[in-house]
Amino acid sequence: MSHKLTKKQLQKLAQLVQPHIPKQEKRSWDWKYLLSSFLGIVGLLLALVPLLARPLVVLQEPLNPNDALTSPVVISSSGPLDLNNVEVATFLLEAVDLAGNRERNSISRGYYPPNGKLEAGNSQTVPFRRLVNPVGGVASVDVVLIVSFRPDFWWFGRKTKAFRFRSVREAGGKLRFLQQPPGDAMDRYNKLMEKHKSLEAR
Repeated sequence: MSHKLTKKQLQKLAQLVQPHIPKQEKRSWDWKYLLSSFLGIVGLLLALVPLLARPLVVLQEPLNPNDALTSPVVISSSGPLDLNNVEVATFLLEAVDLAGNRERNSISRGYYPPNGKLEAGNSQTVPFRRLVNPVGGVASVDVVLIVSFRPDFWWFGRKTKAFRFRSVREAGGKLRFLQQPPGDAMDRYNKLMEKHKSLEAR
């Protein structure tokens, strides 16, 4: 797979790195200086890119007040870097339907943006029901949306971030979703994925 940088990416890279490079006195351009400069820039990228790659998932008010699953999910890149090869997985910690049936610890692939890319400052809106849609109606849901991506200037594997939403009942009995801290959701997700991989390898 080719990782050739575009002119736009090179310009963005220069803007990100330039303020953090200390001014040097004029010196001969020997190989040791070039190597140390290169390693310094690589180290700076390793430190900066994870901080500048900021996926964001926000749940808006439901289009139908009587159906919480009509809430639009806004998935965006809120930092200065584009996010590539984006995939949103649905990790259902627990769902209870209206008959009292429970579903726990299930993973499904929920959403891929067009071309797998979220450009910096841009967003995609997805119906919540496309990501979470338990059979038999919804009594309660605890779900985590796992955003997996590769930021610009990052070739060391994929990054992931978890966004957790839990249902609550309002005074009038209507269901709504509130965003929660992810807690141990990523650890549980990774353990479940490893378990699936080990079973597939048998």
